[in-house]
Amino acid sequence: MNTGLSIRVRGLTKHAGTTAVVDGVDFDAVPGAVTALVGPPGCGSTPILRMLLGLVEPTSGTAEIGGRRYHELDRPLLRVGAVLDRPCIHPARSPRDHLRILTTAGGVDPRRIGDVLTLTGLGAVADRPARNLPPELAARLDLAAALLGDPGVLVLDSPARRFDPAGLAWLTGHLREFAAAGGTVLLTGSTLHELGPLPDRLVLLNGGICVYRAPIVQLRRTHPDRIMVASSDPARLATALAAQALPDAVVAPDGRLAVAGAQPGQVAVIAASAAVALHSMVPAPTDLDQVCSGLIRSGVRC
Repeated sequence: MNTGLSIRVRGLTKHAGTTAVVDGVDFDAVPGAVTALVGPPGCGSTPILRMLLGLVEPTSGTAEIGGRRYHELDRPLLRVGAVLDRPCIHPARSPRDHLRILTTAGGVDPRRIGDVLTLTGLGAVADRPARNLPPELAARLDLAAALLGDPGVLVLDSPARRFDPAGLAWLTGHLREFAAAGGTVLLTGSTLHELGPLPDRLVLLNGGICVYRAPIVQLRRTHPDRIMVASSDPARLATALAAQALPDAVVAPDGRLAVAGAQPGQVAVIAASAAVALHSMVPAPTDLDQVCSGLIRSGVRC
């Protein structure tokens, strides 16, 4: 793999007539991490990728890879692999032939063809006409083309929509390994749920504006999972928990106590010491997409 490069976006803006499709967006994507641009349709994520890759000229601002614009990179296909729109492949052409054409056009060592066919699980269909490829394998061929130059940066638009659940599990594993080896991954999605455990860093967009930008662990830290506790005296239990340095406990509308930062065993011991009877304890994982929706509704700009 070639060296992973940092992506730096500053003040990136794109107007379509009088409408700002992207409006002053700032973020970084760094080697060793998967950065996700997440937001509802029209959030601006795809135009950002297109400006980053030099396919669209920004109205203002910069989008750089390794401190340079895409077209300024030396042999960019060896630096950056990308999957945006579904590429045009002649239906009679095989995956191997398609990749052979790309190696010739991009100055890539043709020995990489066998490597990426194996890596993406396309070896068994490498010489079949593209017209016979199901959507799942066509998506793998797109990724194989992106990996052909052994790049250190991958830019993927809505990859989760291109794969079935098994394929997405495979893609997640591959991209996690790619980032762990020092690669830079920038991808998009409409929700965190569809991306699963992929992202390390979140850039939340809405209407072309960045509304939140932070590592996923920070988002989870500020919106932790909770335990819903039904007890004989929620107020007394909340006081006892606070006395044991567990102050984040609030009474929910249904009367249960929502406790964050504690394990069920801790709650049980503290309840017993406070003479509070427990009726039930149910884990309540935080829905991060609901958190994101709240951040979007807040109208805050990052």
